[in-house]
Amino acid sequence: MESRKKFVIFIIGIALTACGAAYLLLQPKERTIENRTMAQWLRILNTDPNNSKNPLRIVRIVQYDGPEACAAELPLSYDLIRQQGFCDGRKGKFHLVINGGSIWTDCWRGTNGNCLLPFGKSELNAATNQIQVDFLIFNPSNIDGWLHAEGPIAELISSNSPP
Repeated sequence: MESRKKFVIFIIGIALTACGAAYLLLQPKERTIENRTMAQWLRILNTDPNNSKNPLRIVRIVQYDGPEACAAELPLSYDLIRQQGFCDGRKGKFHLVINGGSIWTDCWRGTNGNCLLPFGKSELNAATNQIQVDFLIFNPSNIDGWLHAEGPIAELISSNSPP
C-alpha cells in the first residue's frame, strides 16, 4: 500500500511539472521588433529618457509656415526616429487622432531636435479638440506583425481662425 501512495505522488509530481513547463512554453511573449518591446523603443527615442512621463504626450502645439499649419511636438528625438527608419514609413509611422478622426502624418525636426507631427488647422473644430498620438512600428519580416502605442489625449481650444 505504501509503495502505491509513493507511485501516485510521483505521478502527480510529474504531471504538475509537465503542466508548469507547458505554461512557461505556451505563455504569450510580449511582441518585439529587433528584440525590443515598444516600451524599450520609446525609452531609446525619448529626448529625456530619465523622465517617466509618456514620450508620446503632446508637449505643445506650434504654428509654422503661416496661420493654417500646425504641428504637435513630442519629446522624441527626430534624429533617432529618422535613423531608425520611422519617419518614412519603412519601419514605422505616426498618426494623429483628432476628435476621433485619424490622419497619417509626417515627422519633422523641430528647432530643439524634438519630433513635430504636422497637421492642418482645418482639422480642428472651433471649440475644444482632443488630440492623441498613435505610433506603429512595423516588423520588416512581417512575422510578428507590429508594435503599437498611443499617447495620452491632449485638449486644445481653437477658434479655428487665424490669430
